[in-house]
This record gives sequence, structure tokens and C-alpha cells, in this order.
Amino acid sequence: MINLVCLFGGGRWSRVLLSVLLENYPDLRIIWVTKNGYAANLNWLKRQNIKSVLLTAEESEAWSLCPQAVIVATSSSTHSKYIKQAISLKIPVLSEKPFSLSVSEAHELITLSQLNKVAVGVNFEFMYASYLQDFARHLKSTEISTLELIWQDPFCEARHGEKKIGDIYTPLMHDSFQHCWSLLYFLFPGETLKITHVTYNEENSVAVVEALLGAKTINICLSRRASQRIRKIVVNGGSMVLDFASEPGTLLVEHKVIPNQWGGRRPLHSVFNSFFKSINEPQLLQEWPLNICHCFDVIGLSVQATQLLEQAQRGCIEKRHPLLAEDRITRNLLVDFFLPKLAALGEYHQASNLEEQLTFSNHIINMLSSTS
Repeated sequence: MINLVCLFGGGRWSRVLLSVLLENYPDLRIIWVTKNGYAANLNWLKRQNIKSVLLTAEESEAWSLCPQAVIVATSSSTHSKYIKQAISLKIPVLSEKPFSLSVSEAHELITLSQLNKVAVGVNFEFMYASYLQDFARHLKSTEISTLELIWQDPFCEARHGEKKIGDIYTPLMHDSFQHCWSLLYFLFPGETLKITHVTYNEENSVAVVEALLGAKTINICLSRRASQRIRKIVVNGGSMVLDFASEPGTLLVEHKVIPNQWGGRRPLHSVFNSFFKSINEPQLLQEWPLNICHCFDVIGLSVQATQLLEQAQRGCIEKRHPLLAEDRITRNLLVDFFLPKLAALGEYHQASNLEEQLTFSNHIINMLSSTS
């Protein structure tokens, strides 16, 4: 029985995870490690009148309390560090994606989890969405030649009652692309995705991953600067469309719109249930869909897609010389290309509004000028 869980991460998403845990597991005690935003999160707990959570900024304090399970929702470049630490202490761990940014490290984490016989999972929550399960049943009777996945977000929007800015410190292909991979992995188990090309539209900041899945042609359209939130799976040019921008969304079949209905638990609740069940019943671990062993392929695909996208973006940047931060397209390119790279090195720059993006872009332009 899991009684004590440690949640690492102090951002908006960690508050969403915490809320789901508190709502569905009222007897659970939670240690919440939040280095950044400690004061804001303390006030949040007070406003919510939550008293069953120990908030701390000290990781050592959390580990010393011997949690029975760990949930990692920190900045993406640090996920692997916390996974490795949990494994070394033989504590089961559920991490947000990406669980690693490199193939070699991903392989190391999988090996460590197997050697230490520790449950390690990756939170691909859409695998537990009931509407996706319903969609999968419709697909079984459909001959599919083309599939388009559209996953686009505004730069800033309101989600779960809070302001949400996209995870600009994580490479796009280690973020939105991985969600799309999880959808394909669920819908077409046993089929291997093969990337053939990545294109980039600099005017709209849209990246398109072109791929093959068996005999199916796959296009994955991604953006963090869309005019609105889009979540769609389009089959055979539109003969069937799953639209889940507002969950559970709708299903379009033969020109008929069918409202989706929630069935059973919501996705995050189901994820936590599956995690705790895999801990309590180790014999289920091998078949657990979120088992880190089943998520290895997405790391290599993300690395490949990132390299191809950066190649396209680099070409766009070179065409825009002399670089001017005041130019919208140039600014977007510099932020998208360099911000995740610097974050991976532990160098974080603010870029959530126009003023900060101008400052960052000028910093990059000066840096490039000094090295040319």
C-alpha cells in the first residue's frame, strides 16, 4: 500500500498532478519538493486549505523521509537525474516526458531499472484517455492510407485556471512530438514509426514530421505559436477525425459529428492507478504500457527529429542575416533554436513575453557576432 509519495517540481503542471493525487487519494501523504516558486506554492496550498502536503525546497529532506514512490515533474533536462537517484534508492518513479534527452542515457536508465528491479514509468497520460480507446475501436474497421496528427498550441493560454506558457525550454520534438508518438504507439501497437523528413514553415513556426508507419503515410504538425489550441487525428484526408482540443472532444465519421463521452477514470487518475498497481503487483510491470522499457524508441525518434528540425531552422536563420531581434520571424527562430540548448546546459533565460524575447534574441545575436 502506497502511503507516502514525493513530487518533484514546482511549476503549473506539478500543481495539476498534485490536485489529482489529493482528489483521488485522500489518505495519501505527499512531500512536495519545489525549489523555484516556493513562496507562491506555499500560498497556493494555503488558499486551497491543503494540510496533508509537506512543502520543502530541500531535496535531501525529501529523500531522508523515505518516500515509497516518486513523481518527477521538474524541468525536462533534469528528469533523468531524479529518475537515476530514485532507482539508486530502489524507489519506484513516474516521470514526465521526456525521461531523457539522449539515447545512451535512456538505455542506461532502462538497464538500471531492470538491474534494480524498480518500477520506472513515463507519464504518457493520453494512452489512458477513454475517447482514444473508443477511437481505436473505430479504426479497426478502417483501411488507413494516411494519418495526420496536429498538435498545436498558442504561445500563452489559460489551462486549469492558470496561465500556461509552452515548455519553451524543452526541444519541440522531445515535447509535443512525444505525445503524438504515444498516440500512434497506442493506436498501432507493434508498428514502428520511421521518420523520413522534417520541414519547417518559418512564417507560422510550424514543424511537420513526415514519417511512415508500416504502409501508412504519417504527417505530424507541431507548433507552439498557433492562434488556437489544436489536437486532431485526421484519417485518410478527413474521412474520420478525432478532435480532442477540448476533452473528451468529438469524433467525425462519415460527415457525422459524434460527441465523445468520458468512460471510467480520467487519464491522470488512471496513470496514477496504473503506477501504484505496478508497484504493489510487480508481476504486472512488464505489461505496464508506461514502463520505461516500452518508451525507449521515442527518445531516438525525438533526437532524430530534433536534428532534422534544427537543420531546417539553421537554414532559415542563415537566410535572415543580418539578424534583427525586432524581426518577428528571426526572434522566434532564435528563441526556439537556442533557448532549449542553453537550458540543457543549465543556463536559463526568461523569454515569456516580447521584452524578454527581444533581450534574449539580442544576447544570441551578440554571441553569434563575437564567435563569427
